[in-house]
Amino acid sequence: MSIYFTCNGEAVTWSEAHLTLSQWVKHLRLNPNHVVIEKNLQLFKPEVFAVEPILEGDRVEVLHFVGGGMVEL
Repeated sequence: MSIYFTCNGEAVTWSEAHLTLSQWVKHLRLNPNHVVIEKNLQLFKPEVFAVEPILEGDRVEVLHFVGGGMVEL
């Protein structure tokens, strides 16, 4: 069973039924201490990535901190 969601405006199909913010950050090869995730207009810090699921239809925005500010991936 797959889930479908949007990340930074692009449609994503995840081939497994379960996905956490932590797994998604790892998939993107990002350091979880350098990102903030907005899911369905709610901000999430790295402390909760491991327990927060990404569900069917969620809208996810990943913001990555870089020198001098942050950038949307």
